[in-house]
Amino acid sequence: MPIIKRVFFIPCRGDECLKLAELIKDNITTLEAAIEVKEHGIEVTLYGYKTDIKRAWVKVKQIVSLHKELSSLSGKEHKRIPVDYLVSLTRKTFPPILLVEILSRKGYKAKYSNGVIETNADIEFLKNVIEKIAEVYEEIKYSVRGTTTKYFVAAASIILDLDPNYVIEEGLKKGLLRSDEEEKPRLTKEWRQALKEFMESISSEIPGDLEENP
Repeated sequence: MPIIKRVFFIPCRGDECLKLAELIKDNITTLEAAIEVKEHGIEVTLYGYKTDIKRAWVKVKQIVSLHKELSSLSGKEHKRIPVDYLVSLTRKTFPPILLVEILSRKGYKAKYSNGVIETNADIEFLKNVIEKIAEVYEEIKYSVRGTTTKYFVAAASIILDLDPNYVIEEGLKKGLLRSDEEEKPRLTKEWRQALKEFMESISSEIPGDLEENP
């Protein structure tokens, strides 16, 4: 099967073109591609096998469609955002239930169902939280044991703006974490309950309100 070239054009203007070009570039990693921002849109040139180009173009169209749909919701209170779009936007994978818990504790409306997050938080704030989740996960990946332990440490760290290692130390002191036979901390109770107790116990040590209302 020969390598072919295909050129596609996406209408857009100004800053929207720059954002779309970045999104497309970040999400076409399996093909050689040239992306050029022009006056009235983006020119996308793809090189590869016909079937690969077809799959890539379908993905690009999905990204563009979701981006435009969500841009039209900017400023509106209620948004339905596919998790796949957030992964494409940030290039980070994350547990949706953890993101929803952090948003809720920050004072936002948030729920997750069938691959979609419903929230009144704006996209930039979501990106920021997702990036912080990825940072904390990278920092603690060898420090604790268990998926829900990571949920607890990441949520407490991000909500309260605390160093993850401090959260681990305090969690051990407060009996919310215990060290296993390999000296790796793990939760002693359900992670949301542990988070609630941690926030309540530490609130007197941190000035100001623990919640950040939108």
